[in-house]
Amino acid sequence: MPLLKNNTLISDIWIHAGADDQLPEAGDVIVPFARLLREFETLSRRNGKLGVVFPNGDRAETLATFLPRLSVVVLPFPAFNDGRAYSLARQLRGFGYRGEIRATGNV
Repeated sequence: MPLLKNNTLISDIWIHAGADDQLPEAGDVIVPFARLLREFETLSRRNGKLGVVFPNGDRAETLATFLPRLSVVVLPFPAFNDGRAYSLARQLRGFGYRGEIRATGNV
């Protein structure tokens, strides 16, 4: 799936895994937050970068302890007029997160 980054369409090199999908032994992977909570020890030992899809209904504080290990946080926009993900992004930066923050959905 293409990714718009710096006003340019690029290929997304990250593997997007679902809650129960088999993970490759190596490679950069993005998982749902529920899976990160459930399998953090295993995920953090993988060979590759780790990212998470963080639902905008959760509080940013619940992700704070994981931030040092995360290279990307994906924030969904379920509707065009739902700006909660903007607030989450600001809070993540306030926690000192300097990794990539992505928006997905109806931005």
